[in-house]
Amino acid sequence: RSQEFLSMVSKVLRRRVFTPGTFVMHQGELQRELIIFSSGKAHILVRGVKEPVGTLLPGDFVGDYALLFGVANQVSCQTADFSEVLALDFASFKLVMDHPRNEQFGFASVGYTFRNSGIDGCSKTIQATKESLRKISSTVSTVTCGGGKGRDKLKDMMEQHSAVSKSFSIPPDSTAHLVWDFFSIFAILFYAIESPIRLASHVRSGNLDSFHTSMVLGYVIDVLFFADMILRSTLYSFSTHEHGKTVVVSDPSAILRRYRSSPKFRIDLLATLPLDILSVWTGGHALFRLTKLLRILQIPMSISSLQTHLDVCLDAKTSETQRSVLLMMLYSLLLVVWCSSGWYALRQDETSLVSVYWTITTLTTVGYGDVTPQDFVETVYALFVGAIGAVFTASIVANITSFFHDAELTDNNYDHQLHCIKRFMDRHRVPAETSKDVAEYFSLVEEEHGGLNEPLLLRDSIPDHLSASFLIHIAEPMVENCDLLANCEPDFLRRIMVSLEQVYVCAQYTVLTSEVP
Repeated sequence: RSQEFLSMVSKVLRRRVFTPGTFVMHQGELQRELIIFSSGKAHILVRGVKEPVGTLLPGDFVGDYALLFGVANQVSCQTADFSEVLALDFASFKLVMDHPRNEQFGFASVGYTFRNSGIDGCSKTIQATKESLRKISSTVSTVTCGGGKGRDKLKDMMEQHSAVSKSFSIPPDSTAHLVWDFFSIFAILFYAIESPIRLASHVRSGNLDSFHTSMVLGYVIDVLFFADMILRSTLYSFSTHEHGKTVVVSDPSAILRRYRSSPKFRIDLLATLPLDILSVWTGGHALFRLTKLLRILQIPMSISSLQTHLDVCLDAKTSETQRSVLLMMLYSLLLVVWCSSGWYALRQDETSLVSVYWTITTLTTVGYGDVTPQDFVETVYALFVGAIGAVFTASIVANITSFFHDAELTDNNYDHQLHCIKRFMDRHRVPAETSKDVAEYFSLVEEEHGGLNEPLLLRDSIPDHLSASFLIHIAEPMVENCDLLANCEPDFLRRIMVSLEQVYVCAQYTVLTSEVP
């Protein structure tokens, strides 16, 4: 191809960024896009085969056959990492081919498809595609293309499909997850509070191996966490995406593989190891129990899991602000307990209440001076706690300020926009009825949508494929109940849902009238 032709094509290429697990194309759908990978990695998938049949790396491309010949996608393509691609869609390709300098191709005269063309490049594409399909066919026994007949296409594309498994498994939406999330948070807090307090008590008594009643509860929690590891590696099924559908995976080997590759497994393994058995020979039982504090790293994971299961099981929505506030409160509690335990261990004549009082006044940088260090070790410890307190207090103030500042910005933005539009309407003498409708619209956006312009957010703030996922999720119930679209192909339904436009209609507005066709 000439340099001029390549220059035209390069100008209409569009950059897209895909998150891991996103489907770039779906098998059996008429997409007609050339996808060139510039970074990342993607798997080639075919229906009926669990494992990928190929891999796309930077420099590889897919979709050329469908773009040139107007056929359905022969395979699905799912990203494995964050991937950046250059996409040439059919509309842009058609624009290039319709250019007067490209008339020799005769793209329009052959119906915008090169199926019967004798162009050398098309012949090479056909041969390359046949070779690729031959390799895929040698990998799997059957490659199924097309959508299939007599099925509910929309539900097949959109609904959740459970994998058939003879063994028992706990589904992702089970309330057992919700109960365990609450328990795990309280159990981790027990470890984080009980361990330093017991260690401080043992230091004061001079015996790190004395029995304490809280040890019994600690060992019960150990057993429950060990049982949780077994369940997570065998029975906790999970949701994933396969060929554009949400699939619940119940295969024990897949469950084990997923759990072992997660950060939670490494923390669970280290925290569950019974290292305190070594204290039988070495002593210092309270010190070995400090390994349980590793589970503090799981607090953010547990709260995120709790958010997910509250939404799935109880349809209870929680915001990121609520999550941040809860984390800040929990970490503040733990910081006070740890610093109080250290002071309690150093001051033999101090009560636990006075230790908490000294910690709070020091961390908050108040420092009344009625409780002060008496020797070098206490002075160093006080300096350490004071330094932590300065950072601790600053972070709390920053978080609170940021929260109210964001809220104030939202209010100011809403008020400013409403003020500007009112001045505009006054200048142009807009009728009072129209002004009222505009004010009602701004009130709706502020009260029901938190001041967000949702169409603008979806169009300008996130990548196209994520915006399309949002639109499909929102439009699915409406399209599913539309008889007109009952027997349409999945690709057509997907394009319809992505093309729907949100329109605000004020009260008393006539949407349809028999007088206007």
